[in-house]
Amino acid sequence: MVLSIEFAGSTGTGKTTLVRETRAVMESRGMPVFSPFELVFGRRARRLVPDERIQNVMLDVALFPLAIAFCARHPAVAWLLFSRLLLRPPPAVRAAARMRSLVAKMGVSMLRGVCRGRPGVVLVDEGMLHSVHHVFVYTATTASAGTLEAFARAVPLADLVVNLSASERAIVEATLRRSDPPIRAAGVEAIAESARRALELFDVLGRHPRIRSRSIPIRLEPDTMSLTAAATVITERAAVMLPEHAVLPTATVVR
Repeated sequence: MVLSIEFAGSTGTGKTTLVRETRAVMESRGMPVFSPFELVFGRRARRLVPDERIQNVMLDVALFPLAIAFCARHPAVAWLLFSRLLLRPPPAVRAAARMRSLVAKMGVSMLRGVCRGRPGVVLVDEGMLHSVHHVFVYTATTASAGTLEAFARAVPLADLVVNLSASERAIVEATLRRSDPPIRAAGVEAIAESARRALELFDVLGRHPRIRSRSIPIRLEPDTMSLTAAATVITERAAVMLPEHAVLPTATVVR
């Protein structure tokens, strides 16, 4: 059994950092943990190909057939995302990047169905739930209440969703510190507006009963929760959901 955990939330809330810390805590407890790339190619491939950009290209190619299968199995979700992205697309290069990201997320969401014989936890940094960020935050398209309701009802969800939030100010500051800001050449006001839209988006989705029932809300700020505390909460929830694999040594699943 593969237990999937998706980390969702606005850019700048600390998703990638929390994924790394969660992996460290899980592995310290003997839990077998995979990234999507490792689940497909194995951990040796990760050591041979340490560049994450190359990993992403390899994963995109490998998962493309699964993305096609996703569209066949979940046509309503695929149409909702692609049609909104194409309705008022960003410049061509950005539109292509958004489209590639959506296809990759669709492929990753289908991984559990083809990896049933491998026990462990797969940590997904931005999966299908996060796909709406590309469609309704980075473009000029507005998400109506009806659209978000339809998406929340139909989107295939991970076994556990970590829904991250932070203050608008914290998100802006984190975005400005990044060496590869997702909103390139944008000023503080544009980044703040993007943060507001994202926070509203994930707040609405996080309150939907179907998503709330399998979510852990996390707010990584000094006066709320530390990084290690958040990773521990996620690890303990995963151990309850996957008790038969919680103490397996990682080495048992390495190719």
